[in-house]
Amino acid sequence: MSTGEARPFSSWLAQTLIRGWPMDAWQEPLDAALIWDEIRSYSDVRERGMQLFSGTRRECRDRWDALNDYARQARAYYEALEITAGTARGLLGYYFALNLAKAELVHSQPQNVINKRIGHGLSFDVGRESTIRGDAIKVTEGVFPLLYAARTGVQLPVGTKLPVRQLLARVPEIGREYSSAFGEEGATEVGWYRTVGDRSENFWPIILTHASEEQLRKRYEFAALDRAFEVVKRPSWWRQHFPEIGMRSEPLTLLQGRVVFTGTADTPPHYDCVEVARQALGYSLEAPMNGLGDFLMSPSMYKTKNFPMSSFLARYALMFYLSSLVRYRPSRLNPAREQLTVWLLEAFARQSPQVLLANGLEGIIQRSVVFNA
Repeated sequence: MSTGEARPFSSWLAQTLIRGWPMDAWQEPLDAALIWDEIRSYSDVRERGMQLFSGTRRECRDRWDALNDYARQARAYYEALEITAGTARGLLGYYFALNLAKAELVHSQPQNVINKRIGHGLSFDVGRESTIRGDAIKVTEGVFPLLYAARTGVQLPVGTKLPVRQLLARVPEIGREYSSAFGEEGATEVGWYRTVGDRSENFWPIILTHASEEQLRKRYEFAALDRAFEVVKRPSWWRQHFPEIGMRSEPLTLLQGRVVFTGTADTPPHYDCVEVARQALGYSLEAPMNGLGDFLMSPSMYKTKNFPMSSFLARYALMFYLSSLVRYRPSRLNPAREQLTVWLLEAFARQSPQVLLANGLEGIIQRSVVFNA
């Protein structure tokens, strides 16, 4: 990558890079009571809830019955979580998330989750002497690999290891705590996208991100990103084209597409520009739930091959990890012995359940939801 001058442009268009589900922009802020009201409008109202599913009426009725059961259990666990303090919230947090995950899988895996016994899909060796820096979760058969496939389209091999520290780095709501604990920035970054054009009807993509060029270079996706984009100096007038970025926010890196497409004002090559950005980023792209940014990007878990891991999937796996410590190794959660672990996991247990609840809503309605920050 180079650091040259940004090409001048006279027009711009904000477009989404996120594939998959349609997106709903809510005017309300992220709020647990509001989310439960929305979930219950489907899980408690049969005719409305059955519209989420396809198939015969009997099949839709069976799926709605399962949704009703799982959502009801999830809500009971969540209500108990709200009156619980400390890392013990992790046990209740995992069980509410597990039930919402099963409710989501009613869409794609009804044969495995309706009136069937199914494992967690994750395991953690609680007998191993380790710390949060070296802990890893192992993928087994069950809910998690099915959930991973439903969200990514990728089959996750049984036996895959998920390093806990890598998962923590992908949970943006505890980004400040992660940085304080490990002395490095978190892996998930917010980004903004524009297709821009000049008066000669040339068009190209640009991306703004909080990730530094140094951070980008360390990631598996860098080679593809470097082929399609170059780092350029941020012009003084950049805020005119990104008016939604707050005055106190200073994105570190401006990426400019290397290839310039030719079009016309009536038929600009917007799709070509978007595809270049999607292919070059190669990250797990997801909608930022707080609406602050066009997308969140999480790099591959591995530096040598692509292993997508969104903030939702990382959040879910971490809640399992914390619940395992609560159940089987409470000594690891004793603040007299494990100050760093307890401080960090208490922050996670306090901040992440509401976001995980919103993730669960998305899975049930099969739509991305962005709240008003």
